[in-house]
Amino acid sequence: MRVSVLHLLLLMLLAPLAAARAQETSPTQTTPTRPPEFVQETTLLPVTIAGATFRLEVMTVRSRTATGRLPIALITHGKPGPRDDLATIHATSYRSIARDMARRGWLAVVLVRRGYGFSEGTLPQFGDCKSGYDLARMFRTEALDIAATLTVVANRPDADATRAIAIGVSAGGAASLALAASAPANLKAVVNVSGGLRNDTCPYEGKLVETFAGFGRTTKIPTLWLYARNDRLFGPDLVEKMRAAFVAAGGDARLSMMDPVGDDGHSLFTLTEGRTRWYAALDAFLRDVSLPTLGDHDVEAVMALGLGAEQRTSVARYMAVPGEKALTRPVGGGKLTWYLGQPDVATARRLALELCEKAAPKCEVVAENNRPAPRTVAGEGNPAANDNAMKAATEAARKSIGR
Repeated sequence: MRVSVLHLLLLMLLAPLAAARAQETSPTQTTPTRPPEFVQETTLLPVTIAGATFRLEVMTVRSRTATGRLPIALITHGKPGPRDDLATIHATSYRSIARDMARRGWLAVVLVRRGYGFSEGTLPQFGDCKSGYDLARMFRTEALDIAATLTVVANRPDADATRAIAIGVSAGGAASLALAASAPANLKAVVNVSGGLRNDTCPYEGKLVETFAGFGRTTKIPTLWLYARNDRLFGPDLVEKMRAAFVAAGGDARLSMMDPVGDDGHSLFTLTEGRTRWYAALDAFLRDVSLPTLGDHDVEAVMALGLGAEQRTSVARYMAVPGEKALTRPVGGGKLTWYLGQPDVATARRLALELCEKAAPKCEVVAENNRPAPRTVAGEGNPAANDNAMKAATEAARKSIGR
């Protein structure tokens, strides 16, 4: 095909215009792709319990940037109602809590006890309404699953076998207290969230108080008890009786009775509103017993991106709340806003920006979960440069507070 001189001239004139239009229609700002925040594994973990081998459903979560050996946070579930399917309980149901513990510097380990989910074995039962339940034996038997999991996880190269805690909800909270009563060498604390067991057709509140008193006699480590006032299974009066019996027997039980949560305070463990509250109590407890949790350096890593000193309290509050979350502010500075408890960080980012832009013409993301956001540091559009800038900001913050 022959091309005339006039045609060539037209192509030369139109090329810059086409390039300019392409530039105008392309996105002017993109969020860089970032490496995953966590290393997460789900497996059937072989453990030995009373001489027999069982495979338990286990999920481990740790920060991708964590180095060295991490303290172990064992997280275990409750028991559903009699008409519910035990097979529906899975480790991944507690992914958000595990990630929030990983953000606090822990190797988070969610374990599904025998008889639940994909775990092998059967649910231990000791007694019935007619003969009476041996609750102490039941909880101690379930505690064997937690202890066996700790034994295996302690051999991981990224685990600090000398520092472990157990966090349990409902029947899992009672099993965690039973674990503490068995005095494993490296268990440093237990967090009992809404702990106990209830059968509406066969009440045994007195037996529950007696059982917890027995655990208190041999428990030598600090325990944190977290309940809500509107818990339909364990009301404030019963909780106080259980705690008082535990303490009178010699146990250390630090109770935080929280204001009503949702329609039923027994959902304290999983509801975003509930987690916001019990995380605050957990952080204070961990600091008090000299165990890892969020520290000043976590806050300073975000503050180092140009926030004012008056915003430090808000940043600290944001860091402590549940993920998935995002922190935003008006471009050029202004009031911080955030969204939390979302299914993913992208949703949290979008909602946080929408909330911020109700009061400001243009907003920017300051942090995504507990990490400084890519768009607020040098090297925008370059994931590697953003990671390097965030590491530099974190290191500068650590040095500024002498850590």
